[in-house]
Amino acid sequence: MVTLLLTVTVPVTPAVGSLRDDPWQFTKPVASQGESALNAIAVATPTEAWAAGDERTAGGTHQSLIGRWDGVALHRIPGATDSDQPALDVRLADLDIAGEAVWAVGRATPAGDGAHRARIERYSRTDPGAGAVFPVAAPDLHSELGGIDMVHAGLGWTVGTAGSAEDSTRPLIMRWDGTSWAEQAGPGPGTRTNRLNAVAARSPWDVWAVGSSTSWERPGMSQILVLNYDGQSWAQVPAPDLGPHFNDLLGVTIVGDKEIMAVGYTGSPDEEPGHRQAVALLYDGATWRVLPAADPRTTEFTGVAAIYGVEAWLAGYAMVDGVETAHIERFDGVTLRPSPIDPPIAPSATNNFPATFLSDIAAGPPNSPLWAVGWRDVDVTPGRLGSTLRRNTVRQS
Repeated sequence: MVTLLLTVTVPVTPAVGSLRDDPWQFTKPVASQGESALNAIAVATPTEAWAAGDERTAGGTHQSLIGRWDGVALHRIPGATDSDQPALDVRLADLDIAGEAVWAVGRATPAGDGAHRARIERYSRTDPGAGAVFPVAAPDLHSELGGIDMVHAGLGWTVGTAGSAEDSTRPLIMRWDGTSWAEQAGPGPGTRTNRLNAVAARSPWDVWAVGSSTSWERPGMSQILVLNYDGQSWAQVPAPDLGPHFNDLLGVTIVGDKEIMAVGYTGSPDEEPGHRQAVALLYDGATWRVLPAADPRTTEFTGVAAIYGVEAWLAGYAMVDGVETAHIERFDGVTLRPSPIDPPIAPSATNNFPATFLSDIAAGPPNSPLWAVGWRDVDVTPGRLGSTLRRNTVRQS
């Protein structure tokens, strides 16, 4: 049994009137040398999209996995490497596109070290050869990046966590000014850990980041964390209290001119997937609205993408008969409802309950496909990896 990446696309037609959901369908994934997953996707044009993740090497470590869609197929792009530290374990968490550059962020762990280092890689859209590792002046021993959003080629933000120890961290916020990445100060209410998983910019003076924080006073629990940048400084925004649970926000997107949507989960302190419940939060600048998943089996929303101003698509997974199952829901401006995935993942002779999982979802310019990426369990014949991927169409009814 091997875990392989999953990619899902859906061509989008501009919204006029009501929309009908056609099933999401599979398409061929980027080639992988071993166990792998795609964790992020970004769409540049109707015929260009980039995906990032990681794959396990023969030595047991992980390396960058990058794919580029050219309108026909998802082609593998050589991942950035470190000539002076070839034994790094690299995990990419997110990516975005600005101008001619593709930026991917995550973490790298030196062999035998155990301390994560924030990692930024840059690729070229016009010369899609091997990427380059971009220097990061991370001030702490433990640091990693989880989200990135580029406003344009000369401005962007990436967020994560950093600290002297894994159980003592602050929010890590870095700003791109067209030349270098520099850290910005941000509030961290947790006395133990503070972590940002995603960031979305409406403009250079309206940027949102989400994640969670923990405190020594409330062991085994975490509270959602929402920060906003007004062009001058970062400030914490009061957010709904989801209860004394293990709560986290994993994705955020801009919805229209005034609203944002953040997604994640709330669950019991034992952190077992079966004890979690997906949640979406809609904020209009004054009031929060809590949106439970349309399907009560939905365990996590891991990513969200907005289109047409009022509509958003949410990706993640649900626990169906005890098995992780890829799941997508659509927000029409009022409510959430499931979006069908077809064909269903069929059991095989050796795997009666194949698991699937979605890590991210993204939209692009008008008439671009919607994409969702993640992984699925597949059967393996000697020397081969099997996989199926999906795509669907949204049309006017």
